[in-house]
Amino acid sequence: MIKNKFDPLTKKSFFLMGFFVALAMAIDLVVGGAFLAVFSFYIIFTERKNVFYYLLGTLIPVILYIILSILVTGDLLPASMHPEYFKYDGSDFLNEQNIAGVANPDSITGFFVHAFHSLFGYRGLFSYTPLFFISACCLYNLLRKKDTLFSESLACFFAINITILFYLYTDSVYGGYAYGMRYFIAFHPVLFFFTIFYFKGLTAKKLRLYYILLTISVFIALVGAYNPWADSFGYPFFLYQPVPFLNNLRFIFEDFLKFMDPSLLGNIKELI
Repeated sequence: MIKNKFDPLTKKSFFLMGFFVALAMAIDLVVGGAFLAVFSFYIIFTERKNVFYYLLGTLIPVILYIILSILVTGDLLPASMHPEYFKYDGSDFLNEQNIAGVANPDSITGFFVHAFHSLFGYRGLFSYTPLFFISACCLYNLLRKKDTLFSESLACFFAINITILFYLYTDSVYGGYAYGMRYFIAFHPVLFFFTIFYFKGLTAKKLRLYYILLTISVFIALVGAYNPWADSFGYPFFLYQPVPFLNNLRFIFEDFLKFMDPSLLGNIKELI
């Protein structure tokens, strides 16, 4: 979309654009579907002479998704949104509140608590990747100033927020045992893109802030890479929910002690 803003795309490019956006929908119905809907709306109203080729490109993945979905589930919903498929002996999903896409908040307060921890708390999109604060601010500034890329930024803004709101309302377990809120990962590259506008009119102070947030983000990511399913450790400290970052730090510390001197680990566990 951005390239077309400055260098008009060919009909083939519009076809491929539609194909790949629809393919994303076929892979991830929620995130891909949100981007497909918003981008299609954008193309229809801004590129009417090429909209046919764009829509033609979307047909192949959409038709394949419809056929496969009906064969597997009998309808257009993915298997993950069929709670009956998860009801078997030993399943962790006998309670439908553990299944994203079909769960609902138990109260208004519960919704806002879930939203806070999904965005800024112990599973937060921004707390686990602080660099996104810069990305979000840059996106906001593009919208506020109605910059050259206003329409494209608005399309991304709506697609990202539709995804976030969907999972805030239909998920209650923060992505299960995953290190962070895994349902948001699909739009990370799109949000990261807007970080480049931070370097326009860059000052030494802004650069220092960037390096600080980048360092923190990389450190948190490396801690997560040590064990992406850190929640399996349990509920640390006095908190109601597991904190994957703290769990992983403890995993790393314990494994370091095992490597240095296994007897040290036993002594520390007795103190805890």
